[in-house]
Amino acid sequence: MASRRSIHRTSTVSLLKQQRRGTNVPRKKSVMEDMSMYHPSSTTTRDSVGHLDVSRRLSWLEKVRRRSVVLGTKGRVIMEARFSPDYRGIYSTRFSPDGESFVTAYGAGAIQVWHLDTEQHNINVRSAPDHGFPIMCIRFPRNQDATNFFAAGACGTLFWCGMRAGDYHDFAREEPNEINSVDVNSSETVATGGKDAAIRLYDINTKQLKGKFSRDDLLLKSEEEDMKFHKMRIFSVRFHPTMNEVLISGGWDDSVKIWDLREKDGCVRDIRGPHICGDALDIRDKVVLTGSWAVENSLQTWDLRNASLIENINPVNRPKTIDGEFLYCCQFFNGDSLGNTVIVGGSGLGSVEVIDIPEKKIMSSYRVHKTIQAIDSTDRYVVFGGMESTFRIATV
Repeated sequence: MASRRSIHRTSTVSLLKQQRRGTNVPRKKSVMEDMSMYHPSSTTTRDSVGHLDVSRRLSWLEKVRRRSVVLGTKGRVIMEARFSPDYRGIYSTRFSPDGESFVTAYGAGAIQVWHLDTEQHNINVRSAPDHGFPIMCIRFPRNQDATNFFAAGACGTLFWCGMRAGDYHDFAREEPNEINSVDVNSSETVATGGKDAAIRLYDINTKQLKGKFSRDDLLLKSEEEDMKFHKMRIFSVRFHPTMNEVLISGGWDDSVKIWDLREKDGCVRDIRGPHICGDALDIRDKVVLTGSWAVENSLQTWDLRNASLIENINPVNRPKTIDGEFLYCCQFFNGDSLGNTVIVGGSGLGSVEVIDIPEKKIMSSYRVHKTIQAIDSTDRYVVFGGMESTFRIATV
């Protein structure tokens, strides 16, 4: 598979080391400078009224963008790595608990590990098989010294992986289900969710299935009973960081379920509205963060205690767009212990955004050219990728 891989680093790991020492790194183009290559001039030599009308519209939109563009944001991209289009984009990425490494998972089924402080890059934990299914989600156990991680495959297999080449094996098989998401709590319970709309719980030590939440079409007759379980495929499951028995999940059925693992009769609360299409759920203290694949009001916070909407998060300095928002991923920034900062990406924004919730402002914005499906953060860095055959690391 080595011949299929074409990795090119436009910035090396030494930039990360320079950033940590506080030395200068090459300046990236500003958002304003980058815009010039994407918006044509309003002048034209063609006589077509339709073409002139389009040009005027583009010119008007560019002026609106320039008035509202995010100026003076603090973050900058300090590393880029390109990979072969044969890998079919990045579907998930995750930093290790110590922040010294990160994992990238691809649409072709490959899994790679990258180390930040050494020259040991691009370790192929799993090469892309012929006609491979995407690896949809990566999760590390919550202990700080974890060197193994889970990889959820759309092939229906949950993999248990190490940080060395070829170090992976089956943890659980759920065929014909497609596993879209996985998470682990600190009491070593593993949760999965996928195409069959069921939540499965495994013991990390014995690998045994110890619980399952799924609807029974023969028994569910009332609307109240129907709301206790998912009806369509699940794309995100997330344990509460401190309450091991609390789990949230979301997917295509426009609902986020709040589960108490001690209750066996279904979810204990139901948030109606969020249309989750990726790794777009997070939870801090009593606040649930959701990112919907929606035109507007896609980023929202909810009260865990009563499933009520806290607020829609619409940054006042976000550039105007005719493309909508359409989020695929969001999370609380790990460098903010108060939970006031979030990171979002998707198919409509044209950038990855770091947002200050109380101020309703974008703190940092990183321009991208295709859909973003995967983000993660440490206390200092953000890594993100999607369908552009490139992943990037940036400061916040």
